[in-house]
Amino acid sequence: MFINKNYFLIWSGKFVSMIGDRFYTLVLALWVLKESNSPLLMGVMLFASTLPAFLMGIFTGAYVDRSNQKHIMIVTDLLRGLIILCVTYLEMTNMLSIQILIFCSILISVLNAFFEPSIKSIIPLVVRQEELAKANGLEQLINGISSVMAPVLVLGDRHNWVCRWISNEWAFVCDIGSI
Repeated sequence: MFINKNYFLIWSGKFVSMIGDRFYTLVLALWVLKESNSPLLMGVMLFASTLPAFLMGIFTGAYVDRSNQKHIMIVTDLLRGLIILCVTYLEMTNMLSIQILIFCSILISVLNAFFEPSIKSIIPLVVRQEELAKANGLEQLINGISSVMAPVLVLGDRHNWVCRWISNEWAFVCDIGSI
């Protein structure tokens, strides 16, 4: 099923990271809703977590193509992890506010605008040309699976062990661990 060891490492790492990222985003949205009792603010937070990457995508893709993709991928991933670590600390010390969370979501989205094209551009470097379609298909597979798995883990029924066990802080720690 897998193409080679290097691709498997990238693929499996991205799979775990995508589940963690989606898990984190959903938990944050629910945190904003719980803290503010405002679906509008929850929507603003979700909007802030996607708009910068959307707007910057065309420019960052071109920049990444002319730069060291591996370096960009590592630096942006480390910075995302540090931001999530800060959010975790602020939540654990009851100092997290919706404004700080929206600001951090914007920063993470900006970093994602660099991270995503860098990881996508590395795939052709680790697989042969004739395996590229399969690699891209596997990429889409993990995208779809992680999109389904994260909400099930976060929003499962009241008997779901994950919902009972995991607090906001643990969701943040899980996302940091997935980076």
